Amino acid sequence: MADNFGWGVERPFLVSVGEIVIRWGYIDTLLAQTCGVLFEQFGGHSSEKRPPRALGRRLAYIGKCFRNNPTLLPLAALAENIATAARQIAKHRDFLVHGCLTEYIAAVPSFQFTKLDGREDNTGYEQTSTKLTERELIEISEAAFAVLLQLSELGTELRKLAVTP
Repeated sequence: MADNFGWGVERPFLVSVGEIVIRWGYIDTLLAQTCGVLFEQFGGHSSEKRPPRALGRRLAYIGKCFRNNPTLLPLAALAENIATAARQIAKHRDFLVHGCLTEYIAAVPSFQFTKLDGREDNTGYEQTSTKLTERELIEISEAAFAVLLQLSELGTELRKLAVTP
């Protein structure tokens, strides 16, 4: 970790980051399961021959399934809310998991995370950074928990629709 971490900052920081990462694991698993149910129980969508694996494709697939299947249309707004929130959380999660903590700014207090991403033209890497305050980390964790609750609700509603003749 960064050398200039302030005393007493480590534990709240680690708790917030840990909550985000653990909650994201559940989100990712539930999104995968949702894609599987949509594919197997509701016929999926013609854009995919099997349930997608990459996050962006999963979220797009879920949206198409809910918008284009009359049985699922009443749940489309919930599915879209989940997808929108998941995209935002994923942006932060990517910095936490694929990047590293490069600075602690005590005056704010905030944390800078930096990661390397491959350039679109495959000519190397680009370094990008983001700064998150302690409050923002907590808000991201809370948003992830809210998405989990919404995914649970969506799963409950899909189970009801799947067994309805």
